[in-house]
Amino acid sequence: MTILSAEQLPEDDVERGLRPRRLEDFIGQDALKEQLEVSITAAISRGEALDHVLLAGPPGLGKTSLAQIIAAELGVSFVQTAGPALERKGDVAALLTALEPRSVFFVDEIHRLPRALEETFYPAMEDRSLPITIGQGAGARVVTLDLPPFTLVGATTRSGLLSTPLRDRFGIQHRLDHYDARDLGRIVRRSARLLGVEIEDAGAVAVAQRSRGTPRVANRLLRSPTPRLTSWKSTTLGLTGLTGRSCAPSAKSSAGDRSACQRSRPRLGRSRTRLRTCMSRTCSSAH
Repeated sequence: MTILSAEQLPEDDVERGLRPRRLEDFIGQDALKEQLEVSITAAISRGEALDHVLLAGPPGLGKTSLAQIIAAELGVSFVQTAGPALERKGDVAALLTALEPRSVFFVDEIHRLPRALEETFYPAMEDRSLPITIGQGAGARVVTLDLPPFTLVGATTRSGLLSTPLRDRFGIQHRLDHYDARDLGRIVRRSARLLGVEIEDAGAVAVAQRSRGTPRVANRLLRSPTPRLTSWKSTTLGLTGLTGRSCAPSAKSSAGDRSACQRSRPRLGRSRTRLRTCMSRTCSSAH
């Protein structure tokens, strides 16, 4: 898995500090934000829990960030888990019964829920109740637990694997698309500001153009040279150093991208030699 992969990496933990906290801070996905804002405002005015939300799209586009933003905008607690982590009905019951009223319960990779557990969510989502079977055989009985009103936010990278009964129980469904270079440039500049790194406009554009439409990749490209830059008491990223790093060969790079990089190199000879060399070594080691 390389630096240009959109999949989560262990070193991406620092990304939590770069995530937007409010809807107004979330860059891109304008249509989705407008619809979410209307739904959240309506839920707050009624004093009710927001309808269940399904967020679909490729990894690294901000589904987890949006789930946290929904909880923050509603002013309620946020509980997070993942589909593969839920193995028994008791796991689901323990989490749902501990929820506070109107909480946001976030299930990442919800398409990986076992089918038996998936059916456990049906009455919880519709009737706010959880039937539990106690005992076995002829002496078994069903006890129904009442649940507080809550919002289930499911995130999936493969919405086609969700069963129709589960998908239809989400009243709000959105799909996140890859970001354009303009929005990614704004994300890069915001992340640089939070990291305390100065970045030239040309450098932000260079990172955005090589991020494959994914904020997670953009933040990873931005973060990787920072320790070396601060050790030189220089925290300014320009086009030369970033392009020298990003133009290293990539299995998924197009011929057009590589030729553009090659054409840009002659004009980049005036920048710091140490920065260009360091960034090239970093990218070579990543591949």
